[in-house]
Amino acid sequence: MPSVKTQFAVGLFVSAGIGIAVLAFIWLGMSRYLDRGSFYASYFDESVQGLERDSPVKYRGVSVGRVASIDVAPDSRLIRVVMEIDPFYRLDANMAAQLKAVGITGSMFIELDQINLQDKRLSPPLNFPSEYPVVASRPSEIRRLLAEVDDILRQFKGLDLEAISEKTKAVLDTVNKSVGDLHSGEIADRLKVSIERFQAILGSKSWQSLFASLDKAGEDLGKIMGKAYEALDKVNNSFAHAEKSLQQSEPLLKETVSEIRGAVGDARVFFSDARAVLEKSSGTLNHMTNQLVPVVQNLAQSVEILRELMERLSLDPSTILFGRPPNPAKPEELPGGD
Repeated sequence: MPSVKTQFAVGLFVSAGIGIAVLAFIWLGMSRYLDRGSFYASYFDESVQGLERDSPVKYRGVSVGRVASIDVAPDSRLIRVVMEIDPFYRLDANMAAQLKAVGITGSMFIELDQINLQDKRLSPPLNFPSEYPVVASRPSEIRRLLAEVDDILRQFKGLDLEAISEKTKAVLDTVNKSVGDLHSGEIADRLKVSIERFQAILGSKSWQSLFASLDKAGEDLGKIMGKAYEALDKVNNSFAHAEKSLQQSEPLLKETVSEIRGAVGDARVFFSDARAVLEKSSGTLNHMTNQLVPVVQNLAQSVEILRELMERLSLDPSTILFGRPPNPAKPEELPGGD
């Protein structure tokens, strides 16, 4: 049988445990109450299937709170979602709430984002007072897609399909009638006759003679071009020979011109000296005569060279182009000769 001391220790331990649990519960409850954020309400005019209490509330992907409650609005038409936003964040009038799905699980969360005036008009109007500050809502992407599909179907139903089908049928009948009016057999016969006439024209003697004339003209043109190339080669050879002859005659012409220039220069010097001598005195006539003799001799020699050149050109004008004829070759000694 346990002693009194043991029973007291066990009772004290149990009492301490119960007291600690109660204190922890109270502390957690008080801390949660003290850390409560701001509450906002958003009203949706669509199904909130998949959205539950404590579902996250995100601002552009960042968690800023949770869903506190979901219930029907006082007008029995809209769905009210109360959001508890962390005390570090404040929502302004330019924000709107939108339902978004999490993957393919069907779970939903609320996405907050900035909106413009046009998106704000999509929020359903309220005809009753709200207990919490109201955050505008906008339709989810799924609802927008379904609404656009409904609009397309409504417009398609509004089309007068019966009138369109009748007009299409009338157009097809007109096309069939137009094709039937075309005498396909007659057109084929005319086309056949045209082809036969064309073949007859190509097979006539006039066309064959024309082709033969064209072939002959091509051959003649080839011969003419060959002769033209030969004439060009001859002209090129003539120009080369003339250039060579001018190169051979160039030294003789340069020599003659140089001698004439020298004689003229000597004459200028002579006349200059003569003028100076005449001005100084008339006693230097002998000295002038001595200078005049070589000048006259050089001038006479130059005139003689020029006369020989003119005689050579008068006898053989081609010399200035083709130069002097080569010296005759010496006869080779015959083998066995003396």
